[in-house]
Formats: sequence, C-alpha cells, structure tokens
Amino acid sequence: MQLQQTVLSLVDEGAGIALVPTSMRKAQLAGVVFRRLVDAPLIEQVLVWSTANRNPCLARFLDLTQAR
Repeated sequence: MQLQQTVLSLVDEGAGIALVPTSMRKAQLAGVVFRRLVDAPLIEQVLVWSTANRNPCLARFLDLTQAR
C-alpha cells in the first residue's frame, strides 16, 4: 500500500499518470483525478518465494492463499 501512496503522490506532483486499484480512491488527494477504465483487463498476480525461506509464517500464508 505504501508504494501505491507514493505513486499517487508523484501523480499529485504532476510527474505522470498511474494505474492503481479502485481502493486508492480513498486517498482523496486534491490534485489527483480518478477515472475508471472501461473494459479493463484483469491482471494476473502471482506469489513467489524462496524454497530456502524457513519463516514459519510462510506456510500459513501459503495455506491461506490456496483457500481462495
């Protein structure tokens, strides 16, 4: 989420345009205009992790992603 806020700040400063999730409308920056994309394509998202990662949270997180 922090990266998306940074992107919106750059747009607010006039540095360009950005594609962001609808949820970012809540940011309500005065210099930013949000427009819906008509017939916008779905963007596939993937998870990537190292097989060497021994963080105990990883297994639970992966379990949660499989539930959807």
